[in-house]
Amino acid sequence: MEKVEVLAVVGSCASERGVYAKRVAAMTQRTLVPATRLAVSLDPVDEALSIAPWVDEPAGALMEFPTTTPMAEVIGALAEEAAPTVLVGVVCVVDAAHLIDDLWRDTYRARVVGGGFGRPATENVAEALVTANQIEFASHIVLVNWSTLQTQELSMVMAVVSHLAPRARL
Repeated sequence: MEKVEVLAVVGSCASERGVYAKRVAAMTQRTLVPATRLAVSLDPVDEALSIAPWVDEPAGALMEFPTTTPMAEVIGALAEEAAPTVLVGVVCVVDAAHLIDDLWRDTYRARVVGGGFGRPATENVAEALVTANQIEFASHIVLVNWSTLQTQELSMVMAVVSHLAPRARL
């Protein structure tokens, strides 16, 4: 069986991430698997792995993951040797206008971590940690809404992003 090339798209801002994913999927002629499709499952990563063999585009798939999907699981599962996928990159869409505020947040989101007897178990995860992890694990970072920032603010955002992901292409 031939492996499917997958470009994973992540980001804290669902609307910005979704717009970017649609645009890039169309430009690269990849099959788009939106976050809303992966979120129907208790485990979006398992859902992505089950969808991958059905992708028939020669360019592969662009899979947009829901906000709280753990980055280590995305990368580990899609890059695993036995998986039906080859992970070709992880793109993190960062809303530059809100990044610093996102990293200062002290709010939490529920994330499904398993469960039993038909009821999912959840854990609370800090939204700031989710944002930081998405940037840290990205191979490419796309800054959106940067034109509204003053030069000093934009410089600070770029410095923070470069510090969190020094090897990522910005």
